[in-house]
Amino acid sequence: MKKKVKVIIGIIIVVVLVIVIGKISSHRVNTLANWSFQYNDSTDDYSLFFALCDTKEREVAASGKVSIRIENENGQVVYEGKKAFDKSDFGTYESKAAGEHFLADVRIGKDEMAEGSSEKGMVYFTVSGSDYVFDEVHCEAYNLPTKEITIDVQGLPQEICQKDWDGSVKAKLMITDVTYSVSSDMMAGITFSISGEKTFGSRTSLGYDMIDYQLCDGNGYVVDSGQIFIDKALGTGDKFTDDSLTIYDLIPGETYVLTFQDGAW
Repeated sequence: MKKKVKVIIGIIIVVVLVIVIGKISSHRVNTLANWSFQYNDSTDDYSLFFALCDTKEREVAASGKVSIRIENENGQVVYEGKKAFDKSDFGTYESKAAGEHFLADVRIGKDEMAEGSSEKGMVYFTVSGSDYVFDEVHCEAYNLPTKEITIDVQGLPQEICQKDWDGSVKAKLMITDVTYSVSSDMMAGITFSISGEKTFGSRTSLGYDMIDYQLCDGNGYVVDSGQIFIDKALGTGDKFTDDSLTIYDLIPGETYVLTFQDGAW
């Protein structure tokens, strides 16, 4: 009888151990999933999101570290480092595209990143913990820090002549100031504000005056040129400000030279 009791107790212990070990192993981190990278405008930093899943594909929280390298599309490394995370860094996030997920949110400050020549790139990272390690994965990155674009406007104030088809001067414009601002989109657009005064000529029947311009890069190559149409029907002595010129696809960190030339109808 005692032998049977010992056997039964032994079986119970084995069953309990199997259940306990099964529960422990089922909660171990087994896979990495649902990673993404985003810029947070409200906090001026970046979030690397990812999920850790157990053997039953349930998203769980765990401690670990992540090795991160961020390169822009021109091959410049703008960040490389390691970040530790723990269970308090996990939370529930929901999006229309991905649905609801329990994710780690590893933050990278904008001041930790170097400025480069492109806002787009890739994030490469490896996640590991005390009892797990995953191969390197990657995802796209946007809104990376970029260097400022410099515009050198030479020769101001500058008088521009508008000539008729026979070479006679029909109007003169004195350009006194040029300012510029970077557009808020992702195309590195520069909008120019050009101010001046019409010093000679009557109001044209067409209702506008023209200024020819040319933009060159630091090596002297022309990257954009054309005409600015000032549709104010200016008379002699009239002052103007025009902000119709926007040039896109300029390279962050580069210096460009803006010049103005005489034009002809």
